[in-house]
This record gives sequence, structure tokens and C-alpha cells, in this order.
Amino acid sequence: MIDLMAATGLGIPSSEWLPEIIHISPLQFSSSTSNFRINDTIETLVYRLFIDYWSSEISYERYYNACAPTHCTYLYEKRLDVLYAVTIFLTVINGLLLGLRFVVPIFVRL
Repeated sequence: MIDLMAATGLGIPSSEWLPEIIHISPLQFSSSTSNFRINDTIETLVYRLFIDYWSSEISYERYYNACAPTHCTYLYEKRLDVLYAVTIFLTVINGLLLGLRFVVPIFVRL
């Protein structure tokens, strides 16, 4: 079996590529402060959305103080007026007439 790292154009990474400055240590796990167990699977963590604690404190006053807009606007669109309906009707009729002008002579000749 061919070694996959040697088969690439890059080859096996040398130690000069791996800086010795970075020291990564695992997170400190405390079972007293976490709702997760030490042996929970990634599937369990994803199912719980990686949320260890969910605060359900609701304060509408703080929400409106933080998110209060300076002004409010709204847009009202009137879609189905008479001109719009007539335009759509004429477009559909003209499309059907144009299509039938090409299709009917073909079927009449048969």
C-alpha cells in the first residue's frame, strides 16, 4: 500500500512546518458546573446545540431599551389594482394567441 502522505506532492510534513510556540491544552472539565458528561458523544453535543446552560430570564424593558428604534416605517403595497389586473389579463391572452398561431397550423396540416 502506498503511503498517502508520501504520494502527495507535498510529502510528509517536516518539523519546521510545525511551530513549537503553540501549546494547546484541553479545556478543563468540571462535572459540577456542566450539564454534559465527560463521555458524551459529539452527536449528543450537537443535539443539545452545544448549549450547556440556557437562561430563561425575560426582561422586555431591557430588550426595548437595547433595541428601541429611533423611528418606525412601514411599506404598504397595493398589488391588485385595476390596471395591474388588466395588464396581466392582456398579457396572458396575447401569449396564448401567439402560441396558438404557431401550433394550430402544424396540427391542421397533419
